[in-house]
Amino acid sequence: IDLKGKVAFVAGVADTKGFGWATAKQLANAGATVIVGTWPPMLKKFEEALAKGFGEEATLLDGSALQIQKVYPIDVNYTTAEEVPDSVRTSKHYVGLKDYDIKACADAVLRDFGRVDILVHSVANGSEVERALLDTSRKGYL
Repeated sequence: IDLKGKVAFVAGVADTKGFGWATAKQLANAGATVIVGTWPPMLKKFEEALAKGFGEEATLLDGSALQIQKVYPIDVNYTTAEEVPDSVRTSKHYVGLKDYDIKACADAVLRDFGRVDILVHSVANGSEVERALLDTSRKGYL
């Protein structure tokens, strides 16, 4: 598959262990520009690790390293900023962040890249995610 010139947004990347990271690598292997969305409580840790580099975990098939063009904070629990409760907005992981609700994140991506050709939902930070896949509701993954 040749995805050169395509912009891929993978929501739910916070480390190198999950499906989001694996999907981002394969999209990059196919030539896509990869941007990711990370849950705000994991954002700082992920950005610090990304700056240090992930070594072999980031190695693509051609031997180069996965280049994530931009990391966006995203919390899919909130469609708009108005839905974010003050208790979340003022918590230590969210203070100083903006554009982390779905609409604002999408607007920021469009402002920065002009479009998204490929959208991947790999968000899995709900309390139900610890259960077996078949025992997790759709809401549990949102």
